[in-house]
Amino acid sequence: KTGIGTVTANSATDPKLVATAENIPAGATSTDNVAQTITNSTTGDWNFSVWLRSQSGTPTVSLRIDTSAETGVARTVTLSTNWKRFAVSQNFATAHTTKTVRIISGTNAISAWGAQLDPVIEARPYSGTLT
Repeated sequence: KTGIGTVTANSATDPKLVATAENIPAGATSTDNVAQTITNSTTGDWNFSVWLRSQSGTPTVSLRIDTSAETGVARTVTLSTNWKRFAVSQNFATAHTTKTVRIISGTNAISAWGAQLDPVIEARPYSGTLT
């Protein structure tokens, strides 16, 4: 995370009405974000999807997939206080070693749940956690 305080795990009720969603506090600047990086070098189409809602109001946030070689194109979406699934896709042709998914929430307090990254152009149905 960049510029954001403590993300509180399992502190919000998710779309399935279970307390497994994360509350992400507002940052200090418009570029503040949470991110997760994985080791993966596969090129081609990739899709990052996540359920989001605002903690108040109707703020805009951006979703992006980057690699160690390229910065992806952000998709800006408008949130409400109701859960909705959002997605961004990106095609990567340049060789790379990692992928990073970002939720750029800036100065907005939001909640997130069910993030997934798939090697496809369209979001797949939510698959949950593999154990």
